[in-house]
Amino acid sequence: MDPYESEKEQLETLRRWWRENGKALVAGVVLGLGALFGWRAWQDWKLERAAAASGLYEQLLERHGAGDADAVAVLVERLAREHGGSAYAVMGRLTLAALLAAEGRLDDAEGHLRQALAGAPDEAFAATARLQLARLLAARGKREEAERLAGEPVPDAFEPLRAELRGDLAAARGDAEEARAAYEAALRALGPASPLGRLVELKRDDLGVPPQHADSPPVKAGAASGEGAEKARQGGEAQP
Repeated sequence: MDPYESEKEQLETLRRWWRENGKALVAGVVLGLGALFGWRAWQDWKLERAAAASGLYEQLLERHGAGDADAVAVLVERLAREHGGSAYAVMGRLTLAALLAAEGRLDDAEGHLRQALAGAPDEAFAATARLQLARLLAARGKREEAERLAGEPVPDAFEPLRAELRGDLAAARGDAEEARAAYEAALRALGPASPLGRLVELKRDDLGVPPQHADSPPVKAGAASGEGAEKARQGGEAQP
């Protein structure tokens, strides 16, 4: 076979392939480059948006530090309008809710907490909003809904706070034994070095209910105090 003819055939084959597939190949390359540049533009846009949201949130914290709830509210609404669904928008509502609650504006605080919960971008923010909302509802006497929210699962890092809240709710309804069990659970989850642990210990000890053991019958609140406790102590001393 003539090598020259073979090369001509190969060249013709390549030309045919290019005529049939070249445009698609070029389009694929262009689309690929477009996707690459589009992704980079999208990332740059997100960084710019995040920087803008961060700047607004910094302003919000400054007004919060000054105790200016109305100015904070304006910035919160701007965050929601320009950066809705972002973590900054949710943090803004949580910050505003705390300020409003401190001023006694509980109805407004509740509204912002509900919006923060609805717009939470992840489980951590949802847990934060849910626990704060439950505490506020309990303070407003809406204990049934507070109990329901406190019963919902949270990420492990939030379990000590949820257990403490459940203890507070149980103590508020007069169930000292359940409250103590919840506080004990919170202490186990917190660990010995936690600053919050001391507060939980004080709440637990203030109940007046001794810790329960598997081999001992339940002790009602107050059963080990006053005259009954003194008789029990004297009886124990009389034992040989």
